[in-house]
Amino acid sequence: MAFNYTKSAATAKKLLTNFGQDLTFTKASVSGGQDQFGNPLPGTTELTVTGKGVALEYKRAEIDGTNIVMGDQKLILEATADAPEIEMTVPIQGKTFRVMDVMPLEPAGTTVIYTLQVRI
Repeated sequence: MAFNYTKSAATAKKLLTNFGQDLTFTKASVSGGQDQFGNPLPGTTELTVTGKGVALEYKRAEIDGTNIVMGDQKLILEATADAPEIEMTVPIQGKTFRVMDVMPLEPAGTTVIYTLQVRI
């Protein structure tokens, strides 16, 4: 008998909906190009991913100063239709963080949650 990971994903979504916060990840698509300052030119679209999640501090033992640095946050995000991408930005408690890594938890091909590393 196979384990029902879809039920686990639903439980994770319910917990994050009840106890998490709304998160909106954005990234400008450079289809319209950029000016000399890196600002999107007219015609540029914005990619957006939204979902419920929770921000956590990394444990001191996880901070190696290279891959994970002081101030990085770990986000646990519900399984959304589209996964956030590296370099997307997300505002959290008045600060804008950049996505450094996206690690899906996908046993048996079912996405249960995403764990993201974000940095100011």
